[in-house]
Amino acid sequence: MPLGTLLLLLGSCTPAAPEPAARPTGLAADLDNLRSPDNLLFPPELWSALTPSALSEVLHNLARQATGDPTSWSKTAKGLHPALTEETNEVAAAALLVEAGLESPVDARTVTGWLSAADRGVPGRDALERLWQATTVATQTGNPVRLGETARADLLKLHDDPSPWVQMQVVEVLTRAGHETPAPSAAGTWLASLEEGTDIALLARELYGWVALHPGVPGMSTDPGYWRPLLDRAAFDDYTYSYAVRAFARAGNPALTRLFADQFDEERLVAGGILEAPVFAGSLGSTFRMIRYLRIAPEGPGLIDPQWSSKVLAATGPLTGRDISHRLAGAAIGHLLGTQSTPQQRAAVVAEFLKEAEADAPTLTTPEAVMAWISAAEHADVLDVPLRSPEITPAALTALFAPQDDNRYAAARLLLALQGTGSTDNHLLDRLAAHMARTLGDRPLDQMNSLLLFAGSLGLARASLDLPVGEAELLAEIDGRRGDCLGGFHAFVREWGAAGSVCNVEATRYATQLKEELS
Repeated sequence: MPLGTLLLLLGSCTPAAPEPAARPTGLAADLDNLRSPDNLLFPPELWSALTPSALSEVLHNLARQATGDPTSWSKTAKGLHPALTEETNEVAAAALLVEAGLESPVDARTVTGWLSAADRGVPGRDALERLWQATTVATQTGNPVRLGETARADLLKLHDDPSPWVQMQVVEVLTRAGHETPAPSAAGTWLASLEEGTDIALLARELYGWVALHPGVPGMSTDPGYWRPLLDRAAFDDYTYSYAVRAFARAGNPALTRLFADQFDEERLVAGGILEAPVFAGSLGSTFRMIRYLRIAPEGPGLIDPQWSSKVLAATGPLTGRDISHRLAGAAIGHLLGTQSTPQQRAAVVAEFLKEAEADAPTLTTPEAVMAWISAAEHADVLDVPLRSPEITPAALTALFAPQDDNRYAAARLLLALQGTGSTDNHLLDRLAAHMARTLGDRPLDQMNSLLLFAGSLGLARASLDLPVGEAELLAEIDGRRGDCLGGFHAFVREWGAAGSVCNVEATRYATQLKEELS
């Protein structure tokens, strides 16, 4: 892009940003945050996989400093440096902490060793990056920055690189070493990547470098549509978010600064620091579970319009050829969304799944076969396919009666699946129900996982048996566990009673069915 065109973009006119559209609420808002870019859905429980990130904490606080907002640190610089080193490297980690205004986590002797690498020259971008980071730390530790002729010549060659980020690093290293610096070159074509949709991950640093090299440029015009590719990435890429906020702040454009600052998800702020950026991908299985819940949720059916359904079907269709598990989930999704199929076609998919999983025998003899049959029964229920209840040997049931919650939850699923297929094995049904009653009565409610509590209670309610937990208590527990989830979800039920714990779509489905059963 010619420099003149870029200067027009970065010109002084600053039209008001457009009024934001009304944001959805409730389940509609949650659903917006549970959709992959490829239109598959993922469940809210994936937030449990996120851990605090020292890199996210530093990048967020650098952005907060640029906007003038207060910062908060979980540890001292020395406390953060080891974790930050694991996410970057020891030189980059120290430079980021110093850049954020914290005390250097390393001493001058260590920095001297880092700087000595330049004695052998600066052969490329990676070496330049490390030298620039080392000199950033040196400005605080008092280490002199000295460059030999080889290093200086290498730096001047690197200054011809079209990347403003590289040029900025060269200028700052030379300045810290007390050398004259070359004039910045024209912008070149680096910003074209925004229009072409390429290299968006690196664009924010290029933008930051360009602003640093051209401090006299007036404030940038506010054009959210033009910056949309960068803005979209800032929502899940902390480098893009942090460098864009700092670039626009440095350029004197408060509107774009705030626009990008608002891309940070405040739900990532937790007691132990800041969670890593949530980047999740949906699958056929997770999409099936989400749509199965939407079909029974009070608000759900109104959210499944033909346009949305066609996008989901277009995304799931190509995945169904991978294996029979994908075909089964794809068939269930299609049936839930109203695609045409015959009962024979749907029954054939269920039968193929059972055969491949070795769960199609009249008697199931292994725990693996039992779990496969449960999955088949749950899909068959959605597909309106009648399924025969098998006999199950005592050995195959042993694992389901083990004391671990995962096993107890599997037993609850089996009870529900047998009930759904019209099983007449009263001995097994009675044994599973008694097991559920003991399980639900052996600990306080606040120590019980929602999956087990609501699935087990639903099985007992459908068997018309007394519930170990009173109906009023159960209904209060359902309402009390809804919302206030990790990730900011409001329409789902938490896995545990504690506020701020992760939500779970299956626990929410069981809770919804249980509430209807008890009403």
